[in-house]
Amino acid sequence: EGPFLMGVEELPLDETLAAVKAVETASTAANTAASIARMFMATKLVEAKRFTPELSKEAQTKLKAFQSDLETHTKRLNELKKATAERKKAVTVREAEHEVKKAEELGKAVAEAAKALMDDEKLTQLSSEEIRAASEATIKAEQAASNHLTETRKYITARQIEAKGREASSELSSELIKYEARLRVVSTEIGKYKKVSASVDSRLKAKKSVEDCNSKVKAVEQKFEKLTELADAIDHPKEDTEAKDEAK
Repeated sequence: EGPFLMGVEELPLDETLAAVKAVETASTAANTAASIARMFMATKLVEAKRFTPELSKEAQTKLKAFQSDLETHTKRLNELKKATAERKKAVTVREAEHEVKKAEELGKAVAEAAKALMDDEKLTQLSSEEIRAASEATIKAEQAASNHLTETRKYITARQIEAKGREASSELSSELIKYEARLRVVSTEIGKYKKVSASVDSRLKAKKSVEDCNSKVKAVEQKFEKLTELADAIDHPKEDTEAKDEAK
């Protein structure tokens, strides 16, 4: 509890998590030791009653003094456990916020990667290689976001299970439900971009078909222009000869 006793409650997240865990471990050990000591002194009090009156009185007086000291320490331990529970609730919210915010940022990265794939008009202006690159970038971003989303959901579920039966659990559960709602929004957005990315192959085929058709149409147009020129030369041979004579 050292960092907290110095009045520093808002440590960096990693340090706070480590400090809270250390306090929990120490509290558990101290609670076990106190229970053992309590049972030990209760046993010794029974034994002390069998001593001679003078020794019995002296032994019971000392044992009761020890019991009083133990109860004082137990009270302090309970206060420490309560303070630790509050700190753990606060750090749980901080960690959940950190992980959910990261999920939201990864979701935005997916949206940015898929931007070129969302607009059909812009898509037609890209080459097949550019579309393929955008699709691969979107898939990579989507996988990173989905993996983090899965781990964050597991974390929140675990914290919800831990919160059951604890003091102020309803407040913590309410906060965790809000984080779950934010994760659902991210999941929906990622799913939308995932569908767009999955349709790239069919869209590429359609684009290639359009490009092939345009190429064939241009080829036909060029041939038609040549045929028109030839036909014009055949239909007006004299005009061409007179034009040459006048030029001379």
